[in-house]
Amino acid sequence: MKYNFKKVAEKGYYSSTVTDQIKHLRVKGVVLKDTQGQQLGFFYIVFDDTESYHKTEEIQYNLTKLKAAVDTGESVIWEYDIATDSLSVDFSLNDDVENSLFLTYLKQDRFGCMADFIETLHPDDQYKVYNRQFKRLLTGEIDKYVSVYRRIFDGKVYWLNSNVRAYRYTEDGKPSKIISYTSNITDQREIELELLKVKEADKLKSAFLANMSHEIRTPLNAIVGFSDLVAEADDPEEQATYLDIIHKNNDLLLNLIGDILDFSKIESGMLKYNIEDVSIRDLCTEVYMGGTLKVKPGVKLLYDRNSPQVIVRTDPQRITQVVTNFLNNAIKFTEEGSITIYYETVEDTLKVSVKDTGIGISEENRPRVFERFIKINDFHQGTGLGLTISKTIIEYLGGTIGVDSVKGEGSTFWFTLPLHYKGINA
Repeated sequence: MKYNFKKVAEKGYYSSTVTDQIKHLRVKGVVLKDTQGQQLGFFYIVFDDTESYHKTEEIQYNLTKLKAAVDTGESVIWEYDIATDSLSVDFSLNDDVENSLFLTYLKQDRFGCMADFIETLHPDDQYKVYNRQFKRLLTGEIDKYVSVYRRIFDGKVYWLNSNVRAYRYTEDGKPSKIISYTSNITDQREIELELLKVKEADKLKSAFLANMSHEIRTPLNAIVGFSDLVAEADDPEEQATYLDIIHKNNDLLLNLIGDILDFSKIESGMLKYNIEDVSIRDLCTEVYMGGTLKVKPGVKLLYDRNSPQVIVRTDPQRITQVVTNFLNNAIKFTEEGSITIYYETVEDTLKVSVKDTGIGISEENRPRVFERFIKINDFHQGTGLGLTISKTIIEYLGGTIGVDSVKGEGSTFWFTLPLHYKGINA
């Protein structure tokens, strides 16, 4: 169709400020007919749709950018309607929902209201996210916030990053709707936490090496020094005293080196286990006999040598190592009272315990005693590795390990083992 638009402009029928750009027109055409149905011509209505076209184009452009942002990783946009207490998630921007466990879970319509949201918040994050942030948004005290928190779906913990802001306000200045852009950052967060653990482990290793130089030097100095004195001493009683000190420091040095070697084997995965049938009564008797020579005056070492016979399938050398470690720690930290070795069976599980009336462990330190390189008391010699090694051994053999303690009243270190271990071949 040829039409001279200048004629319209000249007669003033149509004016436009658009000069050097493309016009976007919307045309509606109607066929004109007479009463007999014969076509007479056409009637056209032409709209200048340029402004609307550009707005639509801008909306599509912004929508594409938003979709690119949301569809990168696992992100969603959710909305909360305060008046109806309804939560809704917009999945129209996500192209790959089926291949995401996180998005699939959200799409199952399990979260319809705020109570559902609060219920899935990690207990440690509920107060921060709901009381300190979301409630303040509801009351109009703040208009937006950013939060990193955890939610629990089907027993799995997810780390999320949410940018939350108020949207549409009522006459009293409070929001009627709240909208959020939320991303699943679980993988990223776990990597960050792992890096923090590595850095902390490096610090602990440095502290451990510094401590070891002191721990090894102390018995070596005693052995060298008193060896010279033994050679020079004429009094037999004096020689016996010096020899006793040398023997004790020899044992201490051997234990230090043994712990370091065992830990090195654990770190490299080379610690060997030999599984066989073991009499726990005989094993505990052996540890008890060795401990009778080590206890301090005023401390009683107790063990019922007539305890019932229990046979457990495990590694006798490693279990002896753990019980001995428990006993040595009890002897080290018990100045008076008693130390008791005992065991019991519950269904298919054996529990072995060493109870003392020593200094005990504070509540804040109890969770740390089995961590590597940790020494709760720096005034006693040792590597701080014994309990870490014990924990590794027991867990490898299918058991659990723990401590019950009251500061100033004593401690009970214990471990459990399955009576019929099937983890590795004998």
